[in-house]
Amino acid sequence: MTLRKKTLWMVGTTLVGLLILLLTVSSTILLEGFVKLEKLEVEKNIIRLNNIFANELERLFIIAGDYAAWDDTYDYMQTHDEKYITANMVDSTFENLSLNLIMLLDLNGKVVFEKHRHKQEFDAKPFQFYEHIDALTKNTPKSQGLILLPNEIMLLATYPIITSEEEGPSRGTLIMGYFLNETEIDRISNLAQLSITVQRFDQSLVETNQHIKIIDKYNISGFTTINDVYKQPAILLKLTMPRNIFQQGLSSLHYVSIFVLAFAIISACLILWLFEHLVLARLAFLSEEVENISINNKLTVQGDDELDQLAIIINKMLTELQESNDKTLSLLDDNQFLVSRSIVIQEDERRELSRELHDEFGQCLTAIQADASNIVELTKNHDIKFKNKIIPSANAVIDTSGHMYNIVHSLMQQLRPSCLDELGLTDSLQELITNWQTRHKIKCNLIIESDDLNSLGNTINIMIYRIIQESLTNIAKHAKATRVIISLNIDAQELMITIHDNGYGMNINNHKRGLGLIGIRERVRSLDGTMNLNSTIGKGVKIALTIPIAEEYLSKHKKWK
Repeated sequence: MTLRKKTLWMVGTTLVGLLILLLTVSSTILLEGFVKLEKLEVEKNIIRLNNIFANELERLFIIAGDYAAWDDTYDYMQTHDEKYITANMVDSTFENLSLNLIMLLDLNGKVVFEKHRHKQEFDAKPFQFYEHIDALTKNTPKSQGLILLPNEIMLLATYPIITSEEEGPSRGTLIMGYFLNETEIDRISNLAQLSITVQRFDQSLVETNQHIKIIDKYNISGFTTINDVYKQPAILLKLTMPRNIFQQGLSSLHYVSIFVLAFAIISACLILWLFEHLVLARLAFLSEEVENISINNKLTVQGDDELDQLAIIINKMLTELQESNDKTLSLLDDNQFLVSRSIVIQEDERRELSRELHDEFGQCLTAIQADASNIVELTKNHDIKFKNKIIPSANAVIDTSGHMYNIVHSLMQQLRPSCLDELGLTDSLQELITNWQTRHKIKCNLIIESDDLNSLGNTINIMIYRIIQESLTNIAKHAKATRVIISLNIDAQELMITIHDNGYGMNINNHKRGLGLIGIRERVRSLDGTMNLNSTIGKGVKIALTIPIAEEYLSKHKKWK
């Protein structure tokens, strides 16, 4: 993955993570705040609804008090004059005061007057209502509240009948009430500007006095209970409100999210642009320069920041590397010169040693063989016993000296092949390969496509001979080959040598380092040549050598004085 992609991935991941975190935190905090606000609003409306019902009961109680603490009513309870009823208990009174019931009871609880709105009687049996009336008038002449009937809910107020100066004694009880039906609920809803539904408490599943419930993301409900005249929960009021605050919160959060997303995109683009302009582009330029760097071609320094400091350090390293490289090349040239000369000196020493063995040790062995032969000849005229003693010893000397001569001759060939000086490189290679085939039973073909091998000079001839000799030794030891092809081709500038076997082959990148290949490479390098090694497992090894033989190179390899 490129640095640009890594940067884009890192910045994108970071911004997305921060965006998600910000939106999560903000949505949690903001929405919870909006939910709390709307719950507070619901609680306020619940309190307001309770106050409205309290005001309704208080209004009913005040009306009942106005009629009960009135001299006309007080007189009616004694005189039962119908004019009072005709003048005050008309239908318009019920309409104007939103009443469903007016009752006048004497001190014994007997109904003196009872009238319903438009003759709307109770759905329940009369005695179920009168039981509440008896309990209220006996215990609390002044009361207000709800009473639950089997099929109705009634708001009720009782007040003792006294004079206008609120003096007694009381002549009875006045009762006023109206049903909490759909018409009244709609009236209260319009008054409170709320959507209200009423449930009997004994039919409701809500157990708390006040409770808030979120219906969905568009509506929220609040619940409250209203006690009856016995101070027990009677009805459950449910108000439903649209979640305007929450919707406004969602809208605000939506705009905040769009703003944050836009800000994140702009910030990401700005960061990437700055990073591209200040870092990535310069890194790419630096990378391109480093890719084409050389000892003589330094990096460009544009400023004084960290990247420029890196370029300065690289330039400093190149300067030091150039100085070190010059010293190393000088040492390598010296070492190569010493290796080349040491090989030449070694070959010269071998040549001299081989000549000494041939001249001194070989002559001595030849003299010993001649003396032993003379001894055998001299014993021919002596008796049998003398011959049987002398001749075996002389023959043993002849055999031993012959064996020693063969060993010395073999050592001389290893030190310096005499045929190389006597016959030249071509015949020496033919003899080398013939002896190698006889000894190792491996077929070897020598292909020479030029007749100018003998004109290369003594140093190059012995190097080529040793290279081919070492290659054949490696093949015999390691290759397990059955066939070897050696070809030599020469032109005016180069000598090409190819050695190819059909053995096991080897892994070029992972093979055991041996002195044979190292020796071949050093000999080729001493001749300013090149070596190319190719191999495939199961298909043998191919060594291709190129040795320059132009006049300037041949002059370098002449005998060193």
